[in-house]
Amino acid sequence: MRRLLRRPGPSRSRGFALLLGVSLAAALLLAGGATVLGLRSASGGGSSGDTTPAPPQLAGRKLMQVVTGAEAMAEVDRLHGKGLDIVDAWIGRYEGGGTVWVAEAASEDGAFALLDAMVRAIEDGGSPYQGLTQNKFEGMPMYAARDANGHHFFFQAKTRVVWVATPPGAEQAFLSEALANLR
Repeated sequence: MRRLLRRPGPSRSRGFALLLGVSLAAALLLAGGATVLGLRSASGGGSSGDTTPAPPQLAGRKLMQVVTGAEAMAEVDRLHGKGLDIVDAWIGRYEGGGTVWVAEAASEDGAFALLDAMVRAIEDGGSPYQGLTQNKFEGMPMYAARDANGHHFFFQAKTRVVWVATPPGAEQAFLSEALANLR
């Protein structure tokens, strides 16, 4: 299969790629659940000074839960392996099944390595994602894939890697607003 990335990245073993793909699938399946460990309500819980990096609403879908800081980084480590250069992360879950994952790397090269690992996991098969394509959406280069639950889009924005699982029926609007908030 032809490589979708143009810039060479670090080599990853086939086993790592399989683990990455399966882990991403499991995490996205959990995204629809209301009681996922480490999540807090976006509208309550915690002190009145709590803020979240997740947009409070995307395409009319209210932010329901968010995980940030050490908990989110632990989730990214679990999904992608501890060898990656992640310094922060957050995960936002929205009404109707939309989810946004953001991993902040220490450098653009670190973010590229994470993006490359994700692409390789899907390319190598063994993950639930199919139909991997690379296109531009509103001027941003990004990847798209689908699974049994819907459409997924992921991209690098400087030192961040963003994965967006769009809610059914609001794919373009949800992705557009996510992109506007996370570029």
